[in-house]
Amino acid sequence: MTMTCKLLRAACLFLLLCAGVARAAGSEGIFVTLPQGGKSAALTAEEIASGKEAEFSVEGPQPMSVTLRRNSPNGVSILVLAGDLGWNLAYELPQGMHGFGEYGELEAQFTLEAALGSFGGRTVLFIASGDRTALLSVALFVYAPGKDRLFAPAGLIQGQRRIEARADGEIHAPYGSQGLFERYRLEDSVSVRKIE
Repeated sequence: MTMTCKLLRAACLFLLLCAGVARAAGSEGIFVTLPQGGKSAALTAEEIASGKEAEFSVEGPQPMSVTLRRNSPNGVSILVLAGDLGWNLAYELPQGMHGFGEYGELEAQFTLEAALGSFGGRTVLFIASGDRTALLSVALFVYAPGKDRLFAPAGLIQGQRRIEARADGEIHAPYGSQGLFERYRLEDSVSVRKIE
């Protein structure tokens, strides 16, 4: 293992440890299951419309917070703050996300979740919207700090109720009731690809 790989691995582990991750392996959010813990926050459409906020923070080399809330004058805000810089990832959600209306509002019966964790050697922010029955969209953003953002869009996964990010770097999106699932993998740290 090269020194660069060792440093990168140590930085990822440090990020998770410093994040105050207290959940056991197999940490579950509403829609996203992470292999070694993580942090998540979620709000229903009704909670967003009423002005509620949900937030989590991580410490480490790049302290940051992720906040879900109502945007002004309409829509939702998925705000990532690091120091004195901020990014609203709601503007970077890919086309095809379920549950968003014409003006960016989360539709009734939908829930929005942000989950941050490390798997397959990468730190990934999952933004999920679903109705908890049959419709689920999960946008992936890979931690790739640059001059204009902390996370780079990596793709979209469509599913039904939840996805599982596995320690081996695969993402499973179950469908139906027979134990079937679609398999995905992050490629080149910047895009998600379906495994055939």
